[in-house]
Amino acid sequence: MPASGSGKTIERGYSIAAVSRLTGVSCHTLRVWERRYGFPTSARSPSGQRRYSPEIVDQLRRISDACHAGRPIRLVIDDLQTGRLDPPAHPPATPFDREVDHGVGGFLDAIEAGRSSAACDLLDEWEARFSSLDLISRFIHPAIVEVGERWYLGRYAIHHERLATSLLHRRLDALLDRARRGNPEPRGTVLLCALQGERHDGALRIVAPVLEIAGWRTESLGVDLPAEALARAVAEWEPHAVGISFVLSRNINKRFDELAAIRDAPILVGGRSLTNYQTLARRHGLLPLAADVSSMGEQWTSQVETWWSESGRTPPSRSK
Repeated sequence: MPASGSGKTIERGYSIAAVSRLTGVSCHTLRVWERRYGFPTSARSPSGQRRYSPEIVDQLRRISDACHAGRPIRLVIDDLQTGRLDPPAHPPATPFDREVDHGVGGFLDAIEAGRSSAACDLLDEWEARFSSLDLISRFIHPAIVEVGERWYLGRYAIHHERLATSLLHRRLDALLDRARRGNPEPRGTVLLCALQGERHDGALRIVAPVLEIAGWRTESLGVDLPAEALARAVAEWEPHAVGISFVLSRNINKRFDELAAIRDAPILVGGRSLTNYQTLARRHGLLPLAADVSSMGEQWTSQVETWWSESGRTPPSRSK
């Protein structure tokens, strides 16, 4: 198994947040895989943060594709070791990806120094270079992931996390408003939420503008929502689909059982906890989403349309 840079201290390479964006594998899952399977290996920056080589990133993309196709991670890594894993279906990571990663780092360093105006200037700079979707998928999403990583490493205190999250959420809210104005005749309505016990709303804030850009009207029911409240909302409002974010994995079997009882609309599930529960989710009739934000709108539309077609039912009218 490759061990590019393991144990070394380097400046270059991809941060764990950038790797998460490029591969669709959460930072938490990357750390779990490293402990359990010795892969992916990483070097360290002078500040102690993980840095991954382009080769590792490409291998993780292949692994992520295989896992989302339903293969167990242990078997996939065995295939990687023995050279049986399929070639990557993605273009390789580029120097521009590293440039964006550096921009994300600059934004978070400005937050750490209490320079919110400089952080906002960096957001403005990258917004001018990107479409709304690319800004979300290539800058804001990795920045939110990296905030969590800095918190995990003890580099960020609570005031750093709060300021960074506030600025990123405000930008996502502005992008959502813009996307809604540009989506006057949506395909249909989507309810977004996180279930009881889950209080992380970052994923919901990311998904809402992404789906609006893809042509859907999103309505957020927030976090910590009891399953019975969601079931009542689905019965009364007849949405085209429901999206659920799972950041935590505790009580996930119970939550899947509760969602399986809701049969009047397709339920798509995503979040960092879902990487290791793809098969279980499908057994409950749920539709797992890959974590690639850039292609999420297309994937969402395809899964929702397939569900309605295979169910033999007529989807709700777009006016609902």
